[in-house]
Amino acid sequence: MKKRRIAFISIVILLTFVATFLLSGCSLLKMSLPEPMLSYDNGVVSWNEVSFVSGYEVSLYSDEDGEQGDALGEKVTVTSTKYALSDDGFFWVGVKAISENALLKDSVEALIRVEKKNTEEDVTVPGGDDDRDDPDDKPVDPPAPGEDVMPAGTPSFDLPVGAEQSFNYLAKDSDGGISVPLTKNTGRVTEIYVTGAELTSGWSYDQANGAIDFEGELFESVPSGTDIAFVAYTEDGTVFEFYVTTCSSGTVVANVDLPSYGAYIYCKNSQSAQDGLTVGFTASASVQAVSVDGRKIANSTTNYLASSSEINFREKYLKSLDYGLHRAELFTTVGIIDFYVFVYSSSIMCYDLSYEFDAQYPDVLLTWKVDYPVDAFEVILNGVSYSSSEYPERFDGNSFDLTGLMGSASTCSACVKSYVNGIDTPATSATAAYADNTAQLKDYLDYSKGFTYLGEEYNRYVDSPEEMDVLAYYMILYNYELDTTSFNTTSGAKTMSYMDVYLNPSLGVSSSSSAMSLFADACSGYKESIKYNYAAVKLSDGAYRLGISMTSKNEALYDSTTRYSESSSNEFHLYISARQSGFEDFAINAREGVSVSTSDQLFFAIEAGYRPLPVEGSVAEKLYELAKDVCRTYIDDGMTDYEKVHTIYDWLGKNVIYDYNIVSEMAGIEPSDAAYNKFYSYDSFYLEGVLENGVAVCNGIAKTFVVLCGIEGITALKVNGQASGGAHAWNKVLINGKWYIVDSTWSNRKASGYKETFSHEYLFMTTSQSASDRTEQTADTIDFYCGDRLLEFSY
Repeated sequence: MKKRRIAFISIVILLTFVATFLLSGCSLLKMSLPEPMLSYDNGVVSWNEVSFVSGYEVSLYSDEDGEQGDALGEKVTVTSTKYALSDDGFFWVGVKAISENALLKDSVEALIRVEKKNTEEDVTVPGGDDDRDDPDDKPVDPPAPGEDVMPAGTPSFDLPVGAEQSFNYLAKDSDGGISVPLTKNTGRVTEIYVTGAELTSGWSYDQANGAIDFEGELFESVPSGTDIAFVAYTEDGTVFEFYVTTCSSGTVVANVDLPSYGAYIYCKNSQSAQDGLTVGFTASASVQAVSVDGRKIANSTTNYLASSSEINFREKYLKSLDYGLHRAELFTTVGIIDFYVFVYSSSIMCYDLSYEFDAQYPDVLLTWKVDYPVDAFEVILNGVSYSSSEYPERFDGNSFDLTGLMGSASTCSACVKSYVNGIDTPATSATAAYADNTAQLKDYLDYSKGFTYLGEEYNRYVDSPEEMDVLAYYMILYNYELDTTSFNTTSGAKTMSYMDVYLNPSLGVSSSSSAMSLFADACSGYKESIKYNYAAVKLSDGAYRLGISMTSKNEALYDSTTRYSESSSNEFHLYISARQSGFEDFAINAREGVSVSTSDQLFFAIEAGYRPLPVEGSVAEKLYELAKDVCRTYIDDGMTDYEKVHTIYDWLGKNVIYDYNIVSEMAGIEPSDAAYNKFYSYDSFYLEGVLENGVAVCNGIAKTFVVLCGIEGITALKVNGQASGGAHAWNKVLINGKWYIVDSTWSNRKASGYKETFSHEYLFMTTSQSASDRTEQTADTIDFYCGDRLLEFSY
């Protein structure tokens, strides 16, 4: 425990990057990162390390008679504190400290004028990040023999202590200051730091009340909504860490009733029924987004449920977390609520026992999870003991090979005992039952009888909800290649495409209705505009036959038309490329290839990071060649990714007219109506509408953006959601390690005289900029938060 306390404090201190501030001479708090201090020696520009940054942005400028001139090339982002010049001559070098956190402002650019003289030796930059001490690189000592490394109760003693409340809302007294009550009675507070800089004035310690009083002038220049991290030290060595978030004057102020740096406790392997973990807050707050350990998590019922008074982290999500301390941040309409969730195990007990048929077929494994390093295991199988010391060949980490040990028994039950330091009283797991049906599973476990999806081979033994998602997407995209049979449904017999699959008992499926529910949930995650019916039948061998019929086909059947045309504009920045007509050296060629035949197969393959290998004579072959022609004609190899995305945005704006006709025709028809089904087959929803017809809606435009970016090796994703009260699709694109939002559809707006007008307003948006018009619903893109806008539009 003692060793772990040090590790936890280090982690918490590192996590304070969420708010960084400087102290000026008058001790007023600032929210900008400090300006790097530059020096120059023998072709290398160096600077001091700035705390809590994601990197440094280096720019080169020409020298104009001793003054800073024009920029030379693109800005470069580095993580070290050194930058080597490659060319000789006079330069101005600018360095800016940058952060990925939206609460922080980048530093002012520091400039230095340098001269690099011609030398015979190449300049090298030694060290970099590898030369600095990194607390994450230091090994943590293992627990002492017999020590239970995680507590069974609230680990308050071994966590950094802080304020009694999170103070996410600044409660000012009559003088504009605040008083922060502390969680533990200690000696006098002697030092307070903000981002490594000591706060030498503007505060006092009220020992009688166990509180720190801050004077109002400290906060006079701090913008509303600023998150400030404090670290206080006492004369007896206690460390207090807490946050204060400012709010505008006149705002109704309330302290959120959460212990700062305390932890909400969750026992991962508790044998008692749990309903997730509920955290309540006293101030009414609408949760807009949730981050755990600095990563935004998708808003889904399997992750969390939030109301105006509480948030409930769901059991499934909590079980996916590693044991230990996890920082949660709730981004709400009234501020940021931050707290910790401590995931632990009450003992060294093994949990989540299951039987694995798939991993080493035909062998059958008993597998389990355990949070702590233990010395020995013992498996009790139908009353017979097998210890890891006596049968080491059957144990491999947290698994036991039980092949051949069942004899003539058709069922077995097993539990696992775990030992630390050979103690006589081990922790015993719950018992897991198993019925031997491996003979029936043989065909389902055979990969040659499975399927291939996006370059990966799958058998028909479904182990997890994620594998069920893959199965559902495959059956939708390739339904025309599947065998068909008749299903008895509530509306009568229906012919459907089908696959027979075996579901791992851990999925909890016990009937046709529960299998159909699991399959339906997976189908609902498919993010394209289609309609389908599905069914499930339990087979005599315990497997399930899953059926699907497409009430609308996921392919373009009808050409769209429109009366509109693009207005003449000089806003398009399109220039003929130096690439030749037969150019084939695209960046996408470095990716692993997968076979595709249809329009959507082509789109999904590129979005997933693969190189499409179109079937000869297929629709995909034609569309892929049309897309490459766009890149051949307008994109040069010398362009930056920024310039390539800019070009793609402009090409779509110039060459694609929005399909206003189909929108008008769809008006008043509900998606549940049969008449609505035909709209799913208009080419406006597909690559064909853009690349062949030049008429499309947002769905086809967003798909084409992904394909064109992918050909150039740029990662882009299609986002589904709502905009202006209706369904909409747009994109997220990754440039130089940063995500940005691009809405190529909205580059054009309807104008008079059946014309469209073009603008760059929707190129390179941040999440906050996009959120004023759009609500994102695509679960697999929510993690990619588009933060500080570093790419200002220019040409």
